[in-house]
Amino acid sequence: MVSSQTRTPAAEKAPQWQPILDSITDKRRAMKPQADKFDGAIRAALLNLQSALALPGSVEPASIDDVCDPLTGLPDTYVEYMNHRRNYGYWNNAAVWTLSKTQSADLHNNSFAATASVCIALVLSDPEKPYINVHVYPSMRLSTANRPRLDEIIARETGLPVQKCTLGDGCV
Repeated sequence: MVSSQTRTPAAEKAPQWQPILDSITDKRRAMKPQADKFDGAIRAALLNLQSALALPGSVEPASIDDVCDPLTGLPDTYVEYMNHRRNYGYWNNAAVWTLSKTQSADLHNNSFAATASVCIALVLSDPEKPYINVHVYPSMRLSTANRPRLDEIIARETGLPVQKCTLGDGCV
């Protein structure tokens, strides 16, 4: 049986999808001046956190230009965007710095790499009221008891409130 409906080729859907991608790209470019203001403070907060808790790793990205790279994190398709719109909405309104450490392991002769990180997201959905969210993957030696200490270090360095501090999977 042949369907009476015909599929629209992906190329024909591009004009409908392109304005959404352009909007995300423009938003990330507009965030850069705000991120510039906080780059030094957030890097200092991560380095102080690393020192205070004796955490391994290095601060990434190395350049402020990469923090707000307008092409990073764009969804590949409209379906992907619609399926994960909440996450794309969040991450594309945030400039992100991480303290991360990748460690290789051999579990029963199957090599794999595990990455532990602390991610500081400068959330700029309202540029007049920026705030910080911290995401810790998986726990990176950061116990629940250390959350207030983390909040204090970041708030002191940036002058911004820490709205969320998530442990484990880092879900927002």
